[in-house]
Amino acid sequence: MKLRLDRNTIRLRLDDADVARLARGESLAHAIEFGPRPEDRFTYELKLDDACIEMTARVEDRRIVIGMPRSLAVDWAEGAEIGLEGGQFVDGDRMLGVLVEKDLRCPTC
Repeated sequence: MKLRLDRNTIRLRLDDADVARLARGESLAHAIEFGPRPEDRFTYELKLDDACIEMTARVEDRRIVIGMPRSLAVDWAEGAEIGLEGGQFVDGDRMLGVLVEKDLRCPTC
């Protein structure tokens, strides 16, 4: 799972293995280590939640968590649709965009 931050948008690109895990209803998490201590670790997670009704994003203690309804994730992972788009207002009219996409491999590469 690749993480991209650009302006006020969070984008996750999932490879085939990640998409297969979502199809089984599993959450995904990856970390980047900036040093040897636990507090030097930054984690990003796509968390599936039965209680969630739409995609959400939040920051918790050196961790970005994208929440997604489990049923939405499973249906999307098993379908042909490439991307899911969501967002949330952060302040008045400012929006945080959230994108989750299948990272397709080039069939001729």
